[in-house]
Amino acid sequence: MLTPKKIGRFDIIRQLGQGGMGSIWLGCDPGLNREAAIKIMHDASSSSEDLKRFQREAQAAAKLNHPGIVTVYEMGQEQGRFFLAMELIKGKSFSKLIRSDKVPDKTAILHNLSLFRQVLEAVAYAHENGVVHRDLKPDNIMVTDGGRIKVLDFGLAFMSGQHNLTRTGGDSMGTPAYMAPEQIQDFAHTDQRADIYSLGVILHELVTGKCPFTAPKTISLIYKVIKEEPLQPSQINPIIGGKLDALVLRMLRKNPKERFQSVNELLPVYDEACTELNRGMSAVKRAGLPQAAAVKSAGSGKSPLTAVTALPAGRNNNAAETCPSCGWQNRTGYKFCNKCGSPNVYRCPSCGSGTNSQGDIFCNECGFKLGVSAISADKSAASPSAQSGAGVPSGTYQLSASAAPPVPPQSSTPSLRDVYANKLVGDCFEFGRYPQGAYAEVMPITWRVLRRDSDSLLVVAEKCLDCKPYHEKFTKITWADCSLRHWLNADFYNRAFNEQERALILQTYVINNAGPDTDDHVFLLSINEANRFFADDAARQAVPTDFTVERGVYASVGWTWWWLRSRGWIGSYAAYVSSGGGVDVNGLGVDYGCGAVRPAFKIAL
Repeated sequence: MLTPKKIGRFDIIRQLGQGGMGSIWLGCDPGLNREAAIKIMHDASSSSEDLKRFQREAQAAAKLNHPGIVTVYEMGQEQGRFFLAMELIKGKSFSKLIRSDKVPDKTAILHNLSLFRQVLEAVAYAHENGVVHRDLKPDNIMVTDGGRIKVLDFGLAFMSGQHNLTRTGGDSMGTPAYMAPEQIQDFAHTDQRADIYSLGVILHELVTGKCPFTAPKTISLIYKVIKEEPLQPSQINPIIGGKLDALVLRMLRKNPKERFQSVNELLPVYDEACTELNRGMSAVKRAGLPQAAAVKSAGSGKSPLTAVTALPAGRNNNAAETCPSCGWQNRTGYKFCNKCGSPNVYRCPSCGSGTNSQGDIFCNECGFKLGVSAISADKSAASPSAQSGAGVPSGTYQLSASAAPPVPPQSSTPSLRDVYANKLVGDCFEFGRYPQGAYAEVMPITWRVLRRDSDSLLVVAEKCLDCKPYHEKFTKITWADCSLRHWLNADFYNRAFNEQERALILQTYVINNAGPDTDDHVFLLSINEANRFFADDAARQAVPTDFTVERGVYASVGWTWWWLRSRGWIGSYAAYVSSGGGVDVNGLGVDYGCGAVRPAFKIAL
């Protein structure tokens, strides 16, 4: 094939690669001075199936407008050749993140999980818009030089309302190692749950370095995908926590009815698994323990997803901590309650952390000294552990089987925790105080519950509480470094909450789709969270306080628009919710001074 000089409105610069259906070229749109990747089919006589796939890729990608999905500029036919011009991605594929000869360490895992969340958000958006990819694999996911992901190659995509694909066999129907069992057996009638299976295979590789199923011959590989069960990721990489283990295995269920039924259902479970993994790694690192010292709970009668970490031998374990869920006094040296299963036995009065050291009694998050709690004088309630292999470190104490747990002290005055402890999703309660009136009158802040977990509530301010730019200067910025994040975690945090209230606000591991993940007390919702926790545009609409209006917020017919923490389509823009309630992924300049602030945080139960 001769090197083309021009195709469509694009000047051809050089060839980038070669594929089965055609070649890929670097092109430039002289009118916009914009580079593009140009796919050119070999000739017009290419098979009808190849042409259909080519057209499907263009139609599916053109239907979607998301920062995590490649943008199509133009499709056409010129001089007997079909071509497709799309966004040029400078970076590397996900396959470069996976090394089959090496199990990833904790740094690589956390980095990979952060990138993979962007993939989940992009695929969730495609599904919501009626597009099922059906060929998700590491080679079809790119990581840009700026740390963004881009999902490519929608050539096998199914679009709602178009039953346009029949099984023809061969590699054109997907890659067997990443195909769901039902996709191999009946390709034409798969749905979004097949994509969830493919995502599970990729996630398995990202945290273990290995594909769940491998075989030298395609027929043997297909048999394994359909019949055999995958190894738990933790059996390959002991770093992996219980929740991530269970998440991957559920994504890889043979029966699609047993998987997550949508990516939006999967996302909150994924976030919890990542949080558990990050906290577990941080706790092990702070305590000076080897990774193998992190063990799973056994025999507690609770979910196997509850992770616990044993203390090193020789530490002072003669201290009692009261479980906030049931009042049981823990003397075992573990970070969970043996009675109710709560993982929050240790709660720092300074920072609210639930990961305090039981040994020297100091907070692993902020260093606050807790002192030493004397063990009960009634030695009949506790006895030295006789068996080091019983899940209790040598030298620690545990309640005997016959001992009844102590009754928590009763108070006639409800505690601060009692105000919200029984709140459900959608309920509101008052917590903290902030200027809200036209003359800066300080009033109680109302918070709405977005999600209830076993140990915390995720809440967001019912109204927009202030007016701030995302960042002070117009520059490329991420949530990790923006001035708004620092204001929320310093000025706002200290002004809005007293010491008692701050002790109940958890430091939350926040996963960010365009930059480093962060630990925040107060944060903003992301694009995905704004879509997930509000039913529609009307539910996302927010009213500004009078104080916020006086500060110059942009408001329309009583509603205002508010910042999200996600970056916009380029680094100097940030996403937001419009006054009409729509989520704008294109964003506005980060220095735009009329943006409303609607804070969110997690409060301990």
